[in-house]
Amino acid sequence: MHAQMSSIHAILVSVSCLFVAVTLSAADCERYYEEVHGSYPYIVILLKFKDISDEPQCSSPYTDCWDYFTELFGTNYPGLDHYWRTVSYGHLNLEGTSVLPQWYTLPKDRSDYTDGEDDDLDLLAQDGASVADADVDFRRYAGIAFILNGSLGANRGRRCEMTLDGETPRVWNVIFIKKNDYGADVVAHEIGHSLSMPWHSCEPSTNYGSRWDVVSEVAGKLPSDCQYQDSVFGCIPVHPIAYHKFKSGWIPSANRIEAPSGTTKVVTIERLEQENPISGYIMATIPMGTHPNGYYTVEARKRADAYEQDLPGEAILIHQVDASSGIPYNTCDARVMDADNNGDANDAGAMWLPGETYYDTANNVMISVLDEAGTGWQVGLSRSPRNPCYVDIGNTGTEDGSAAHPFNTILEGIAAVVPERSILIKPGAYPERLKVRKPCRLERNGSAGTVIIGR
Repeated sequence: MHAQMSSIHAILVSVSCLFVAVTLSAADCERYYEEVHGSYPYIVILLKFKDISDEPQCSSPYTDCWDYFTELFGTNYPGLDHYWRTVSYGHLNLEGTSVLPQWYTLPKDRSDYTDGEDDDLDLLAQDGASVADADVDFRRYAGIAFILNGSLGANRGRRCEMTLDGETPRVWNVIFIKKNDYGADVVAHEIGHSLSMPWHSCEPSTNYGSRWDVVSEVAGKLPSDCQYQDSVFGCIPVHPIAYHKFKSGWIPSANRIEAPSGTTKVVTIERLEQENPISGYIMATIPMGTHPNGYYTVEARKRADAYEQDLPGEAILIHQVDASSGIPYNTCDARVMDADNNGDANDAGAMWLPGETYYDTANNVMISVLDEAGTGWQVGLSRSPRNPCYVDIGNTGTEDGSAAHPFNTILEGIAAVVPERSILIKPGAYPERLKVRKPCRLERNGSAGTVIIGR
């Protein structure tokens, strides 16, 4: 069914776009992250360059692209309304999105908008809104999707400040999609950018360095991506990383845990891809002592829903985050911690599994994956790594793993001990059932007595 067009006339005055992929001043970066809640309907406008008459057909069984995009933005999997509802735990939807049922001709040739590398998106947004002006009330929409019949330097996602329909200037979430890039993952990717999500784990030669995140992966950018496809809408987008969900306001404090300085915590990190409501901790944060705006995030990724089938693997994922204000849009503020440091955020080195430990000696941060635990992993988060580490079941006071303040469980000792080092256990009966995957030594503390572990 075709979308119905509004008869309300729009008045276009000016356009000023803030593009997520260019360096901006600190003042412009005030919009860098914004919490996103509620309905964000898009108006989808199909545009022809003046010198390109082609009206592309979309994937079978659709021939008219307005029918295709109506379904692509729809509420059924893998429609993008369904996708954003799922990955945001119900916080965000695209309900009310409409597709104008015709192609509009831009007033200028393709070369007036792009040289094949640099795109004049301010001009394209202004002209694209103008040609559809009479058929849409822009005040009804949070976003605008411009679908092009020719190429640009790249697909884009922006926040654009415009004056439309007589309103004072306001910001719309705007995407620009070039011909032959109409797939679900590309459009979801650019919507993510228009919602202020930046790339993550950039490498010197590319911003598309990670398959763990919708805005850092897109079909054809990485040699091993897009193994899981829909027959109509192409590659299926994966979830955003936990940090982007957190900054968008989708992860409540009850589902996050922090390990402050001097503490060690043993927690289960549940898989990030859950249905609403969220169960358990799905994100951990660990401050970095030498960086006032730096911290680590820990998340668990599994191929447990239809949007996560294209993940590189199933594992704990660790990011180092720089949350400083004024970071430019082309900077990746969250980087995957890769054990082999080979620049590949998608290989085994980036997947933290039971028995493996990430240890930042400069910041006194240690993250140990202790065991798989149902739908997630049991993880030790330590801001108090010890060598050796002390345990005494009789301790009922302060605990930090030191000789003066030992932990009262062996599991805490395993979480806090530096790999390959010793846990010194005071004799006594410890009613713990342990599977020790971390390389360490369990030793009796003292020359006499018996340590009993288990029932």
